[in-house]
Amino acid sequence: MLPGLRELNLGSSRLSGNLRQILCDLQAPLESLELAFCSLVPADLAFLSQSFHAPALKRLDLSGHDFSQGLLEPLRLLLEETSASLLHLDLMECRMADSQLAALLPTLRRCSRLRFLGLYGNSLSTAALNDLLRRPWSCGPPPGGVPLPGGSPRAGTREGFRGGAGGGDFRDFGELREKRPGVDLQPLRARSAGLLLLFRNFPVPSR
Repeated sequence: MLPGLRELNLGSSRLSGNLRQILCDLQAPLESLELAFCSLVPADLAFLSQSFHAPALKRLDLSGHDFSQGLLEPLRLLLEETSASLLHLDLMECRMADSQLAALLPTLRRCSRLRFLGLYGNSLSTAALNDLLRRPWSCGPPPGGVPLPGGSPRAGTREGFRGGAGGGDFRDFGELREKRPGVDLQPLRARSAGLLLLFRNFPVPSR
């Protein structure tokens, strides 16, 4: 059924424990799978990592899941299986703190084609984000062999602006700002690796 299907968005569906049942009859591997706020459990991610979809995925959205506890290791295993193909990864509002990001970093850096990483809504410190960007990424050239622009975006234009927490070159996410009015989004591009990172910096409570 649906032999030509390559992209599937199931966001906000109640899929807990049922992902295998949903995907097992597809005849071709998916390239884009959006599962934001789907109440997934470890068994769902385990199935996905072992399925024929994993090595073909270019876009994966797992936003809205709690990766602070039992889902973290299944996520790491899934990212290992998608590391050769993944271009776009959304992990927004996933209750991740510095320790969870640190646990994922070795696997994330093996995602050699990754061009977008969405971490908005996680309680990450500036130090953790700096660590994410400063260490080497094994990123090859973008799809089609077209490199990202080497120069900085022009300040004050729609193409981008400079500054913000952590420094660096920034791009304008006009569409996201329209959807989330009043929210200070901080899209940061790691120019040396060709990686675009979207995050919001939250203050880390003092202990």
